[in-house]
Amino acid sequence: MVYCKHETDEHAFDTINNMTNGFKHMLHDAGAKKGDLVTLAIIYVNLEHISALMACAELGLRVIILDAPATKYSLPYTKLAIHGPAKFCIDDKKGTGLYGGLHQRMIETYSDEIIEVSGLSMYDGLSDFSPGYEVNEDDPFIVSSTSGSTKQSRKIEFSHKECYEISKRAIDIFKFKSDSRVVHTRNLHHASALFTHTLPALMKSKFHYCRPIPDKLAFESHSSNGLNQMAVENKFTHMMMANEDSLNWFFEHTRRPFKKPLILNMSGFTLEKKYTNWAKKYNVEFLSHYGSIDTAIPLLVNHVTSKTDPSEIGDGYLGKAPDNYYSISLNNGEPRVMCPLWSEPRKMDDVLRYDSDTGKFYHVGRSANEQIEWYLNEAKRLNVNMDKFFQDTKINMEQLRGHIHEIKKGYNTKKSA
Repeated sequence: MVYCKHETDEHAFDTINNMTNGFKHMLHDAGAKKGDLVTLAIIYVNLEHISALMACAELGLRVIILDAPATKYSLPYTKLAIHGPAKFCIDDKKGTGLYGGLHQRMIETYSDEIIEVSGLSMYDGLSDFSPGYEVNEDDPFIVSSTSGSTKQSRKIEFSHKECYEISKRAIDIFKFKSDSRVVHTRNLHHASALFTHTLPALMKSKFHYCRPIPDKLAFESHSSNGLNQMAVENKFTHMMMANEDSLNWFFEHTRRPFKKPLILNMSGFTLEKKYTNWAKKYNVEFLSHYGSIDTAIPLLVNHVTSKTDPSEIGDGYLGKAPDNYYSISLNNGEPRVMCPLWSEPRKMDDVLRYDSDTGKFYHVGRSANEQIEWYLNEAKRLNVNMDKFFQDTKINMEQLRGHIHEIKKGYNTKKSA
């Protein structure tokens, strides 16, 4: 059983069931069929967000994960544009002004039909909806994609079974307990948020809270109003943190040290030695994890606590394999990964170093890719604001390439006119 806190609702299991049923009725009335592609434009991980996701699962719909649009030129290079369009977008209209209106423009441009959450009240109290067909464990559910950092983004689909197995494994890795008090700060911006935080927490923990943490481009639009009070009163134990900018904002707007140890889920990069000082000073723990959407979620984990010696981290240290679920081999430093869910090994575009004496892995660099360097240099030459393309822990290279292509195309058109 899952208990959620959303505004004044503390025990929300019945509410989620009722909303899930309402969303199923709404989608059916809109003509949704098994396998249709749906996206969620519900920014907050609230009751509506979770219920809409569950409704899509029960109807056998595929849910595509959104990324944030950087510029008007990069809109055709967002995940929804490349791997969509979506047949339906479920929208609560709370993200209308995000990124200067680009978020709304993206979902309206690359979705065939918008279903507004405001219509959910019409379906309150209806009998449970059955689609009249089976949804199997091997049917696709979550649609994500590679980051596009080293090559063009590829669509990655996760079956219901894969979503369950990956999330179930993450329960122990990220230390979720039945009495954990989990605050959800990140929506379905990346499969990592879903598989290492949202789903495993819902599968195991009783207490859930919704409190978005601002990202790099939206600090000015968020305030700390209520955040500190929630942190003190509810004694959060688990939270996802996108990057160090968000982490610094969080530390600045909360009362530290925390009375109970707070576990912070941070992905995609190595932790510097200063994280050991923060762990001691603020009574927090960091679970930094490394992997990729098409290979392993997560592959390696670095657990930093108040007892971690600074000499144990830094210098490219990524962590250790938390279990034997994935098998890892290095070919000239490039990881080849295998797991029970796959029929053949998969390659990662990084170069790692393995210390057989300690079981530790270190990040050496990315696989050679002159194309990335060319685009980064071109962005600098064109005075592109790179902050707009920074999402979570890396540059959204797919959108950056598209942005540069579009502005150069416009420049060349003007020049030849």
